[in-house]
Amino acid sequence: MGKGGEIFVFDMGEPVKIMDLSKQMIRLKGCNYREDIDIKIVGLRPGEKIFEELLANGENTEKVYHDNIMIAKVNTLDLALQQAIIEQLCAFAQIADPNADKMKLSAAGE
Repeated sequence: MGKGGEIFVFDMGEPVKIMDLSKQMIRLKGCNYREDIDIKIVGLRPGEKIFEELLANGENTEKVYHDNIMIAKVNTLDLALQQAIIEQLCAFAQIADPNADKMKLSAAGE
């Protein structure tokens, strides 16, 4: 299935609400929600996400032999372009021109 270095993406099905999962686990334990076990909602912690992006813009997946397993097809980098940008940024750093490197970085992101 893999040749080495691939990124596998699994189809995990429909999203499940944590509250629903928690209540089901309480019932499976033979307890009652709120009476035996209560759930305290504390909110998101720093860095936590509500939704996780699996792929970046423009990236796709390719099916393998199993319907629920895919391989991520990531965008390739133009190494020559990346090297040229790095060299220019290093040159700007040498002359300590803060405006020049900001202009180059914003142009590279377009």
